[in-house]
Amino acid sequence: MLGRPKLGATVVFYLFYVAGVVWFILVSSLDKEWHLNSVFLQSGLLGALAKGTY
Repeated sequence: MLGRPKLGATVVFYLFYVAGVVWFILVSSLDKEWHLNSVFLQSGLLGALAKGTY
């Protein structure tokens, strides 16, 4: 691990993560007829992408 964390990279990651949550979950759910399965699928995809950063 680094002795000192990279704060800039962390801020950028979390800004994109929040934007992804809004896009994948909220916007896409309101854009079409609401299906709970679609919300869970998109949430899972976003979680998989976020987990890939580790």
